Amino acid sequence: SQDTTKKIVQASGALVIDADSIEENILQRMQLYRAASNGKSIKAFVNIGGTTPNYGNTLASITYPNGLVINGPKIPDHPERGLIFEYQNLGIPIIHLLNIRDLAVKNGLPIDPIPLPEIGEEGVYRRVTYNKYIIILVIGIEFLYLFWVLKIRHK
Repeated sequence: SQDTTKKIVQASGALVIDADSIEENILQRMQLYRAASNGKSIKAFVNIGGTTPNYGNTLASITYPNGLVINGPKIPDHPERGLIFEYQNLGIPIIHLLNIRDLAVKNGLPIDPIPLPEIGEEGVYRRVTYNKYIIILVIGIEFLYLFWVLKIRHK
């Protein structure tokens, strides 16, 4: 239920943006980011996905270019234009990652492997470690063998 979720969030200490409108949500996020920058200028805004406060709620949002955007499209005059347009209006570069599959294909990056591995089977789920004593032993044996071969050749 919503009450349970609110209690969990409050107990976690996470900051919650609780706005009555998208416009207010956008303003709260801008204030939050400004405060988090500790007086330093924001160098770029990164949007990943299509969350409305970031992406906007306008027709212009749909055609916003993917990737690094320095000189973006015309900024709509709309209170729900989203943070991508708000930061573009301030002259801040935007990194817009909406269609990850398209970006990966255009840049020659791998996407979902086929067949998709079982959950827990990829390398990120385990750490490979090597026994350093065995490595030292093997290197030592190789040096002894090399020394022995060199000694036989010089007889």
